[in-house]
Amino acid sequence: MTNPIFKLHLTIFLPVAIFLLVGGFYTLNGEIDREVGKLKNRQESEVFLAAETIRQNLQVVSNDVLILSESSLLKEYFENPQPQFLNALKQDFLSTARRRIFYHQIRWLDQHGKESIRIDTDKNQSRAIPENNLQNKSNRYYFTDAVKLNQGEIYFSRFDLNVEKGEIEKPYRPMLRVATSVYDTGGQNRGIVIVNFSGKKLIADFQSQFIGSDIKHAMLVDGFGYWLSSSNKNAEWAFMFKKDIRFSQQYPEMWNQLKEYDFVQELTGQGLFTARKVLINPSLGDNEPKNLLHIISFVSQAEIDEELFNARSKIWGSVIALLLLSYLGAWVLAKSLLEAEKNRRSLAINEVKGQLLNSMAEGVVGIDAEGQCSFVNTPAMQQLGYAEADLLGKEVHQMIHFKNEEGEEIVKASCPVTQALETGEISQSQESFIRKDGSFLPVELISNPVFENGLITGAVLTFRDITEKLEAQRQIHQLSNYDRITNLPNRKLFAERVDQLLETELAMNRTSVFLTIDIDRFSAINESIGMDAGNMLLISFADRIKSLLRNKDMIGRIGPDEFAILIHEAGADNALTWVNRLNDILESPFKIIDKEYRLSVSIGICLLPLDADNANDAFINAEIALLRSKANSIEKVHFFSKAMQEQSFNAAKIEHDLLAAISNDELFLQYQPQIARHNQQVTGAEALVRWKHPVEGIISPGEFIPVAEKTGIIGKVDQWVLVHAIKKLSEWEKTLPGQNFSIAVNLSPESFLSPELPGLLKRLIDESRVPAKRIELEITERSMVSNPDLAADRMSIFKEIGVKLSIDDFGTGYSSLGYLKKLPIDILKIDQSFVRDLLTDKNNASIVMAIVSMAKALDLKTIAEGIEEEKELAFLNQINCDIYQGFYFSRPISPADFEKWVLNQS
Repeated sequence: MTNPIFKLHLTIFLPVAIFLLVGGFYTLNGEIDREVGKLKNRQESEVFLAAETIRQNLQVVSNDVLILSESSLLKEYFENPQPQFLNALKQDFLSTARRRIFYHQIRWLDQHGKESIRIDTDKNQSRAIPENNLQNKSNRYYFTDAVKLNQGEIYFSRFDLNVEKGEIEKPYRPMLRVATSVYDTGGQNRGIVIVNFSGKKLIADFQSQFIGSDIKHAMLVDGFGYWLSSSNKNAEWAFMFKKDIRFSQQYPEMWNQLKEYDFVQELTGQGLFTARKVLINPSLGDNEPKNLLHIISFVSQAEIDEELFNARSKIWGSVIALLLLSYLGAWVLAKSLLEAEKNRRSLAINEVKGQLLNSMAEGVVGIDAEGQCSFVNTPAMQQLGYAEADLLGKEVHQMIHFKNEEGEEIVKASCPVTQALETGEISQSQESFIRKDGSFLPVELISNPVFENGLITGAVLTFRDITEKLEAQRQIHQLSNYDRITNLPNRKLFAERVDQLLETELAMNRTSVFLTIDIDRFSAINESIGMDAGNMLLISFADRIKSLLRNKDMIGRIGPDEFAILIHEAGADNALTWVNRLNDILESPFKIIDKEYRLSVSIGICLLPLDADNANDAFINAEIALLRSKANSIEKVHFFSKAMQEQSFNAAKIEHDLLAAISNDELFLQYQPQIARHNQQVTGAEALVRWKHPVEGIISPGEFIPVAEKTGIIGKVDQWVLVHAIKKLSEWEKTLPGQNFSIAVNLSPESFLSPELPGLLKRLIDESRVPAKRIELEITERSMVSNPDLAADRMSIFKEIGVKLSIDDFGTGYSSLGYLKKLPIDILKIDQSFVRDLLTDKNNASIVMAIVSMAKALDLKTIAEGIEEEKELAFLNQINCDIYQGFYFSRPISPADFEKWVLNQS
């Protein structure tokens, strides 16, 4: 017969053994699920941070490209393309390159694709490339693509290896080209600003986010399925070497999911894939392969098994130890009375249950049907700060979840802690439990009901601490929405808040004031004091602005030296009051590192929603007003107006049509005769440009010449006039033989100082065979004042060619007698504003007499323009003025009429 003790021992031990094995199996599965869950969460977090890192890098280079394209120095150079402004612009580009040593190149290509500025960075050293080494990139794909962009749009090339002279550069240099079109203040396209962004920086930053994993897990794949970064170096950049080695071929099922979804996490037989899609240019769709990058983390099954080995070993070790303990306990119990054995067996089983619960990482709390605590494991007590005696028999809701973090009471009936008792369903939520010390513990909670005979007899609460997870989410939100230096909302977040406000403003018919504030000359200040001190100055400046704002007003940093302000429920008068208060507090200097700095600002204002009903239009209109303020040295505050918008549109239309007019031969010349005093014969003629628009008809020079000067088109106009005037003079050599009159052509300051003009002039003289002395270049005083040394050098070159030089509109500028003595000029042309008032204004008469006398002393001839009356002519004859021009003799006339006029005078 079987030994009763052994039989009783088996009776006791076998259920315990089965319980331990089954419990070990489920615990093992649960632990594996938790470990895999942790691995998934870690990979998801790392891939997300890597994607955010790439987005931040792309945002930084996008912002830099936009900032460079909108540089005030660049606009100033367009307005006045002098070498000193170009040098200052180079320094601005060079400063950016030195701050961003991971930019391989920063370039400005003009509208013809020629490099105007190129900054190269190599071995952390940045340098500006000399002018004679600049290249023409008009045939490169990135120029032809980027130059078509509208203002503010960004172009991204495909992420590839750099190619020089048709070959892949070694060592390999991954590169992403980022560009935007450049427009001057008149809306004329002036080329592109392009940055060659180092892919090594992008890949290194992306890889640095994989802190919790071996870096070999990190992969970067482009939208065509090619590896850009992988543990298999032979697979990287395969498309550059005409090898078809792709992620999409090796993992086709994963690739199909990547193309369809922004985020994919898949546990396959090969391992765990975690991937996130990144749009290189958010303004484009995600269907364009070259606009996509895929951040992929791959953990092989072997690595997962290795990570799970310790969990398996720990659990099965515990199970085996408990089996041995149970076996011995059952044997001891078998020797005692059956009742004692039964009690001891129950005790042993409870002890095993407690050990299993305490071995878990999560907190576990049991509650009975009344919601009172029936058991609690050690992790739960550690996380909540309670002892077991503090919780057993107490109402769990009242102990750990009776209010939220805002202090609002949570009703027991709706409490997630006790919800399973009411509904009989498993619930999952994110809650904040109350610790014993009163602090809050953020947790992810699962509440499982317990049933006996179909009735709910209690519930089991399982929770885990998510403090670190929430902190990681907070940091990601901070990086995405706030400026790193001032901690103010960035342009993205500020625009979102403005759009939210406008929904209310439009509905309630209220107005608010939107301002953009630009710190004058901040880039120069920043260069002189260094980046750290410059950042401190920005923070102090932002603090002063915040001191003027109410709680409901908003401030954001939207550029390197530009801030946006929204004054809620305010109008134009409030805006001016606020600006005056700002100017008052800016009168006090800023003290930074024992030095004082004074700042001034330019301000653009628009009223919401009167001037704009969305954030994008608000930014655009405020910037239009800001540009007007920056262009004005006195009035530093401007309100946006429709007139500004219309002026900008009209100037842009004239600019556009004028470019077409030059190529379509819509321009034509008229000539106004110039008469010599000593013989009353024609001694010259001034060539005057006119424009007949195919739709608008004749457009006044007073309307299109200022636009041409402002946008830089004046150079093309001047060249057209010079070419056609010399061509006509060559024809008159044959049709008007013996008439040795000269032709005067007006030159703008831009044309006069252009390095290309002397070569063009020599070529025209050689081709036309016209004597150089019969060509007269009229130059304004402004051309000389802006750069006296360069003007003198340029005049010397023209004199060597043999042409005559005259100073146009003399008397209205800043020339002095001492200065004129140094210039190789031939003629002074007295401005018509003095001639017309000769007979009624003694001051004008005195000025004209002084100019003529001064010219005689310097051995220069004088031309008086604007003569309309015989009395004016008599006065000029009396003071011995040399040459006359005006309606008294002839209006500007066509070439054919001029030819007849000359023949009639002969």
